[in-house]
Amino acid sequence: MSQNLEQQHEAISLASKMQAADKSFAGGSLPNAYSTLHPSAPGQQAARRNWTSPSLPTSSGAAPSNIATQSPSIVANPLHKMSGSVASAPPAPLLLSKNQVLKLLWRSKCLQHPNIVPVIGIVWSLKSMSPQMPIVVRECQELGSVASVLENQTMVVDTVKQLDIAKDVAQALAVIHAQEDFVPRPVFQPQLTGVRPNKFCRAKLWVPLVGLSDVVLPNLQERAARLYKEPPPLFPFNLDEPEHIGPHEVRSSEELDDVRSYGVGMAQLMTAGSPAEGHVGDMDSHASQQLLEDSLLPQEHFFSMLAEHGPALAQLLAQCCSKDSQKRPSFAEIVLQLEAKGAEVIQAANEFLRTKAQGKSLQSLASADELLYDLFPEQVANALKNGRLPDPEPFPLVSIFFSDVCGYTNICSCLDPPEVMYMLHRLYSRFDDLARSLKLFKVETVGDAYLCVANLKHPQPEVHARLMAEFAFGCLEAANNELICPSKPELGCIHIRVGLHTGAVMGAVVGTLNRRFGLFGDTVNVASRMESSSIADHIHCSAAFIQLLHKQWPESAALTVPQGTKEIKGKGTMHTYMLYPAGQVEQARAACLSSNLQQQQQQQQQQLAHMSTRKTLERNASLTGKARQTSSLAS
Repeated sequence: MSQNLEQQHEAISLASKMQAADKSFAGGSLPNAYSTLHPSAPGQQAARRNWTSPSLPTSSGAAPSNIATQSPSIVANPLHKMSGSVASAPPAPLLLSKNQVLKLLWRSKCLQHPNIVPVIGIVWSLKSMSPQMPIVVRECQELGSVASVLENQTMVVDTVKQLDIAKDVAQALAVIHAQEDFVPRPVFQPQLTGVRPNKFCRAKLWVPLVGLSDVVLPNLQERAARLYKEPPPLFPFNLDEPEHIGPHEVRSSEELDDVRSYGVGMAQLMTAGSPAEGHVGDMDSHASQQLLEDSLLPQEHFFSMLAEHGPALAQLLAQCCSKDSQKRPSFAEIVLQLEAKGAEVIQAANEFLRTKAQGKSLQSLASADELLYDLFPEQVANALKNGRLPDPEPFPLVSIFFSDVCGYTNICSCLDPPEVMYMLHRLYSRFDDLARSLKLFKVETVGDAYLCVANLKHPQPEVHARLMAEFAFGCLEAANNELICPSKPELGCIHIRVGLHTGAVMGAVVGTLNRRFGLFGDTVNVASRMESSSIADHIHCSAAFIQLLHKQWPESAALTVPQGTKEIKGKGTMHTYMLYPAGQVEQARAACLSSNLQQQQQQQQQQLAHMSTRKTLERNASLTGKARQTSSLAS
């Protein structure tokens, strides 16, 4: 175990040094005498996004391992220990001699094309590594695979760059499958791990050595069908004679498999953003549905390409993934179609981006308007949108709700500011939902105070007192069911006191900075006094509100409990009432009587203290007067 770790560390160090020379290493364990090459398994490649080449077990029967080059280090991953899924058993290996390995290397070396990652050579042994682990040396691709570029957002890959990558990969695959001296295996790797772009978004295809091994054909007749324009009925010639070898006019099943993988991979590249599901673009819905039924292309990718790049590209990639392999185009045809339809695809993409930008602009404007009309009445919002100061507007009769949190000062001393803020956010979010459902207008919140009004934003002349009473009942219930601090349940639930009043107000926007809609008038002051003179979990109402409630909701008004005359700061004595929901009248009356008794006792104690203080002052004044008289007589 320690020896293997030391070899891995040495391999990492060696690869880092060779990276400085712009050489990238990728390979497997190729023994000097014999080794096994495993064909690429799509499930295994999908499990590792940066998969480069399959591992090659040694002749000693050791468990297969994978050495993949990831700049600047070598990463060793066991084939059977892939995260996220259980790896299936590897396919039957191909036994290759050293000469056959050299033949594959020479084939790879001869694939000289601008869109294929070139192979530089092979190192049969390194001092710091196992003698049965040669290294294939390839040209370094500094950005890695397209998958990593898209995932890490290394650069912006727009439609033009996407088309360039698609054409480069198609040209590389066309060259590979046009080879005359052998029939290659499928070489396009899933998840775009074999597509290596440069900083100019021109792509090169990483071709694994295993893909260049000859396809094992069951008989010479089928091999002739692959290599000749018209397969002869018999075999009157020698396959080793070069004059009989012609171009691949008959497409191989391996090329058609690569075409399908190419279609899926390019669809993933073109739809790297969010898919536009259900959008059929300019293409006939029946035609698109028929095309999807005959294709293996995922539906979400097809509709996304149809919306973002137009029908031309969507149809081409859907044909590449056709269920009938003979209906798939060759890579030469794909290159020609991309060249011919490139301008149309770019134009469709630009139109989609323009429409999307306009939609976002309209959406942002709609959101701004929605916020404006949420903060102000309609006439005030219209005036502000037109750039003028709205005129003050009188409202002859409205119902006003005031509330605050009992013991708010003590709560602030027990909790941190974020916890206090979160408490008020939870409480007032419930209040807001109630106000929204009853179509009331929330004026403002100041600290723990909440101000709401009915019959202002929405005309409610016949029911605004009833709506305000329902709102007050709902707010009391919401507060009593809301914890002060969820992490400190011992503090209990929130308790509020409520004041209600009705009357005339003036609404206006005052000032020029951080404009707010405010209510002005004596009605607002009385509602505030009703709240401040209330008690916990009670609704304190003025006589004017109860009188209006008798007309709009007599059943609830009949449950009120008169409080007699009370001394209201700034207003003198007023007749007030406590309003209770149905089913809580008796309990509320008892609580109210107890509270009234406490208040009377406090008032009596205050009166006694006042009288005692007054007597003390009179006595002191009398003594002072007598002392002055005695002093004057003595003088």
